[in-house]
Amino acid sequence: RERTTHAARATSASLPYEVVESQPQPEPESAPATLTGDTRLSWPATPETVVYELVLHEHSGKEAVTSSQFVGRLLIPAQQQSTTLSPQLMERLKPGSHYQWQVQALDRHGELIRATAPASFVFLP
Repeated sequence: RERTTHAARATSASLPYEVVESQPQPEPESAPATLTGDTRLSWPATPETVVYELVLHEHSGKEAVTSSQFVGRLLIPAQQQSTTLSPQLMERLKPGSHYQWQVQALDRHGELIRATAPASFVFLP
């Protein structure tokens, strides 16, 4: 038997892509932490950060992207790596509800340097 190899005709198509650094797989989700009025949220320092933006969403627990509702955000000076929620954000929280928060480190141009993995809590006043 003879093997015949056919060469595919080359085309000049290009696909845009981004190179993303390998990241460790997230650990399985454990029960969310609880948050009270004096709970401090903290995150690791990121070099060249001018301001951290903490974003808070109410989370229904479903996997769909639309399963969370924006609650609010805080801007925190780069010298701090922890905060409590402002009284204005605390007023928006519903007892027993689940929330997700994430911190984004921003440079002097407002560009994202790094974002933390989302973390969750249940509000228990």
